[in-house]
Amino acid sequence: MIRPATDAADLVWTDESLPRLWGLTAAQLHDRFWASRRVQVVEAGRDTPLSPGAQLYLLVPPATLTIFRLAPVIEAMAWRGRNLLPVRLEAERPRGYRERIVTDEQGRFLAFRRQYGRGPRRRLRLAVTADLDTARHWQSLGEQSQRWLRLRHLGDGRSLTLPGQAYDVRRGAERMRFTRDLTRLWLRPDSAIPGLRTLGPGIWTHDGLDPLAASRLVGPLWIGAGRRLDGRATVAGPAV
Repeated sequence: MIRPATDAADLVWTDESLPRLWGLTAAQLHDRFWASRRVQVVEAGRDTPLSPGAQLYLLVPPATLTIFRLAPVIEAMAWRGRNLLPVRLEAERPRGYRERIVTDEQGRFLAFRRQYGRGPRRRLRLAVTADLDTARHWQSLGEQSQRWLRLRHLGDGRSLTLPGQAYDVRRGAERMRFTRDLTRLWLRPDSAIPGLRTLGPGIWTHDGLDPLAASRLVGPLWIGAGRRLDGRATVAGPAV
């Protein structure tokens, strides 16, 4: 189970101290999420093995996690006949949320509803390519401005603007926000994470948790390996 750092949204964790869910850090969950869509995440400046079997490579700046719809990207690449597509992602920063309890006519609990506020937009540059050599080239690039200048000549200069979400993996609060958002968007995490089983719609746990350990579970909800819930509790998602 991933826990936020105590009053430390900006705390930078070492690899050894990073919180994990099902044995995976937030960055590894991010990689698995995209891998389930046959996309390999390629971080600039990070020397990781590249898979020739990937359908696409997602080229991101260092320490960046992102979620967006892939279909418009694939359509734009096919329409333009290009192996490289620069993407400008417009991500809204949340201002927090309010929780509202929903009851029936007899006052019995039905669900929690969360209402999220929206903050200013953050613009993030990334790129998607089908070319393995371009992905290798991206890995080798360093300083930010030079990175995009050196990549630009490989495409036609036109970018696609998309709505989406972006997160800084170095910040504890943003790692938590990413994981919570992923519970709503990734309907089948078992497609890329072995050993998972479902307890109901949107409710995933690792093998071994007793489904009777909680009296009521409302998804989307991801339960960490080895975690037990109070049998008297009602747990409502989106939550980890």
